[in-house]
Amino acid sequence: TIEGSIANLENQYVIGLSAVNCRTGETFAQEQVTADGKQKVLSALGDAVSRLRSKLGESRKSLETYDVPLAQATTSSLEALQAYSQGIRAFEKNDSASATSYFERTVSLDKVFGLAYSMLSVIQNDIGYNDQAIENSKRAYELRDRISEYEKFPLLKDYQHIVTGNVDKELQICQQWVQTYPHDMPALLGLAVANLRLGRADNAIAQSLEANRLSPTALGASLTCNSYMIVNRYDEIHATIQQARARQLDSPVFGRLLYWIAFDQNDQAGMAANLEAISWSLGPLGLDAMLAAQQGRFSRFRDLTQRGMVLRIQANQKAIAARLSVRAALFEALVGNLTEAKKAAIEASKMSANWDVQGNAALTLALAGDSASAQKMVSDLKEHFPEATSIQFCYLPAVRAALALNQGKAQEAIESLRAISSYELLPAPQMIAVYVRGSAYLAARQGAEAAVEFQKILEYRNVASRGSRVLGHLGLGRAYALQGDTTKARKEYQDFLALWKDADPDIPILKEAKNEYRKLVSSENQH
Repeated sequence: TIEGSIANLENQYVIGLSAVNCRTGETFAQEQVTADGKQKVLSALGDAVSRLRSKLGESRKSLETYDVPLAQATTSSLEALQAYSQGIRAFEKNDSASATSYFERTVSLDKVFGLAYSMLSVIQNDIGYNDQAIENSKRAYELRDRISEYEKFPLLKDYQHIVTGNVDKELQICQQWVQTYPHDMPALLGLAVANLRLGRADNAIAQSLEANRLSPTALGASLTCNSYMIVNRYDEIHATIQQARARQLDSPVFGRLLYWIAFDQNDQAGMAANLEAISWSLGPLGLDAMLAAQQGRFSRFRDLTQRGMVLRIQANQKAIAARLSVRAALFEALVGNLTEAKKAAIEASKMSANWDVQGNAALTLALAGDSASAQKMVSDLKEHFPEATSIQFCYLPAVRAALALNQGKAQEAIESLRAISSYELLPAPQMIAVYVRGSAYLAARQGAEAAVEFQKILEYRNVASRGSRVLGHLGLGRAYALQGDTTKARKEYQDFLALWKDADPDIPILKEAKNEYRKLVSSENQH
């Protein structure tokens, strides 16, 4: 490790650097420099680092390539560097509020500190300040020539995620990052995140585990748990959380995941123990709204969503409010509440330019039968988000399929969705394109193929939206009925109707399901 020291002698600062063998305590090399005043500390430190690197055997060629002056690679302000370091520590603890405050202070102290803008954009994007996140990520990108070669990797990765939405390019950058620095914990975590964003859980698990082996952090453990969640490996999640907490590493993500595991297993005690974490994660009224939707109580769901949106707007979180609105709109469209769906989708599309919001809005309008508005949004999506992975490979194919279904062209709809095959598990669309493809196969009366799609939704239930999970049972029941397997069909219909036993009685898809189930039972009795 490189160990540092600094001592104040009147108006001078004495800075020491030592390269120490962790196993034996032996000192490989040392450097000591003096700075005349606080403003020259970073410059002196940079000189000491260069000489130490040379003593440790780094070649002249490597130094010429990678030895960027500290003031250029990070900052010329000691106070800015201190604030940035505190922000990084808070970020690694998943303390978004503190990290945001530190990074905002950093860029106020040094307006050309590219890495600080990049880190600020990452946190803002995570907590729903999308417009600010895009602005800060663009600013970081403009300053990319002022940072070291190593630090360009995370900056470019985050730019692809936040500004362009191109997750494939993000993955390529992270692969190059790991190839260049194969034993670097942040590089491995970046690669794991990119794979997770593409729904490639096995890759993300392997990479996050290796990152945790190199340097355990709450962030790394959270990433491992999120990856396990995709493939329903609940025992490993419990073990990872237990191990992290034994190391005094904790994260709000842990409680959120434990709540949903308990919910999935009908573990009332586990849900109660983690209620605070899930309530914090979903925000005001969010949990009540989600449970109401899952139970088919749409009047309550609508009311809670609207109230939650108002609270988010008051908190200056319009992007989150837009997501609440558009996801509610999409579920309304799927169950046949078309008027409500169109209204909420249009409202959401006006609140945020985020591609997830715009993609969901276009798909909602297509499913609700407003083909003209949906077609216009398709043109806008292609123009404004030409690189966004979720738009190009999920939302646009799904919208085209829905438009084809509106015209009774089931086979055309199926063809439109071939592009989604490698992107089915992307977290943002929540498998909605898979649901549309299952519906297209039903319309084409291809029961076996439809069953495969709806089974995927139930299998990857922690990726799919909770609304499509419930409707997945109905879709699977319909698929089995088309195949003539009434026993399996009856079970899926019963599962759906049990989940919606307290649902509002006037929901169009519920009326259809009850009518289909009666016919199914009647047909069985006749045979």
